[in-house]
Amino acid sequence: MKKTCVTIDPSSLQIGRDVPFRFRRFLPGEGGPVAGHPVAGSSWRIDDEALVGSITRCGVLHPPLLLGEPGGGPPVVVCGHRRIGAAQAAGIDSIDAFSIEAAPKDVIPLWLEDVRFGAALSDLELISLISKYRALSGDAFDSDRLSDIAGRNLSLSYIEKVLRLLELPGDVLDALHEGRLSTGDLLILFESKAIDAGRAAGFLAGAALKRAERREAVRLILRLGDLGIFDEFVEKLYAQEDGEAPGTGEIDLLPALRTACTPSLERDMGRIEEIVTRLGLPTGASLQPPENLEGGDYRLTTRIRNERELEELLEKLRTALERGDIGKLLGILKGNG
Repeated sequence: MKKTCVTIDPSSLQIGRDVPFRFRRFLPGEGGPVAGHPVAGSSWRIDDEALVGSITRCGVLHPPLLLGEPGGGPPVVVCGHRRIGAAQAAGIDSIDAFSIEAAPKDVIPLWLEDVRFGAALSDLELISLISKYRALSGDAFDSDRLSDIAGRNLSLSYIEKVLRLLELPGDVLDALHEGRLSTGDLLILFESKAIDAGRAAGFLAGAALKRAERREAVRLILRLGDLGIFDEFVEKLYAQEDGEAPGTGEIDLLPALRTACTPSLERDMGRIEEIVTRLGLPTGASLQPPENLEGGDYRLTTRIRNERELEELLEKLRTALERGDIGKLLGILKGNG
């Protein structure tokens, strides 16, 4: 494989997210602005400042690898996207690079070796790497090689699942990249058929929850789906007023989920006594709700002195069920009636 050292203007190189070998979510100059940075009007990420500073002082010491296009087209960057982005952000107009002429599949091993010894990957960047590798390698796709780079087993079934996450909205993907969501959170949501996983992921992305809180939120979201009230919860959370669009501020999600799954006991005692009287339960009988009204069992307590009283109680409960009286009672206890 012939390798040629060339000098090139980094601003002439294409390093956008759609180029074949790039998997980084952000390159230097693409993130949010850092207050007080000396280059006005530029966007920076704090974790790239050291690289930009080093390249500003010393230039690019490790030349990027470029793949020459047949017919003299623009070169494709194989390795060194971050270095090129930093050089562009620093305003450097020429850098050294190595150019080779080969088929894309022939330089995949070089690309993956560069990944292995580069900066740590976020969950999203690993998923993007898998996606790019699959597209570039075709039939030569090797999950064992990716597992070695990732430091954990990446089975083919797992890879199929995580690649679906790339379809999520940009704000969710940014949250995954920044560690505000995890791959595990999103995969659990996608397993449910009772909720809109993308919408639920959007809630989590905007809620700024800690890891343990996210786990609880995921569990509660799935519970709402099982109860068939997830859409109702969404409507209440983002209720529109006077035809205006729902608010887009930070969501106080966890308390809202807890309330939806465990309604407060807004009991209408007069109505409860009316229904209990109509049931005709024996004197001293009481119905006790669980702490979690949606997820627990109700307890009926009464004193049974003989077999006849037991038969009478069971008959009255059967009749009350047929009339729907017990359902009405439980609805009131849950604060819904």
